[in-house]
Amino acid sequence: MQFIKRFRVGQRAIKTAVSVGLALALAMVLGSSLPIFAAIGAISVMSRTWVDSLKESLNQIAGTFLGYLIACWAFRKEKRADFSQSASAGEQTASSCNIPKTDK
Repeated sequence: MQFIKRFRVGQRAIKTAVSVGLALALAMVLGSSLPIFAAIGAISVMSRTWVDSLKESLNQIAGTFLGYLIACWAFRKEKRADFSQSASAGEQTASSCNIPKTDK
């Protein structure tokens, strides 16, 4: 406690550190190939209060899910899944949307 008072570490800094640590740990447990994005997401939703942070988190989750649904719709509408240029994200979206990969 003396360390916190000496260097004037605020509640927001502690909240951010805890959030980033939890996000990284959860991403690693779930087997994420790029857990750094979990940390970036945790930092991006930090606000002055816990309630505001929770609201921002829910907005980010809803936006991410909406983007996922739009990507699935777009790939289905295209009726092709040639992801040779953008292998990682494209293949993950195609496989999670059950879109077969076509060979040309």
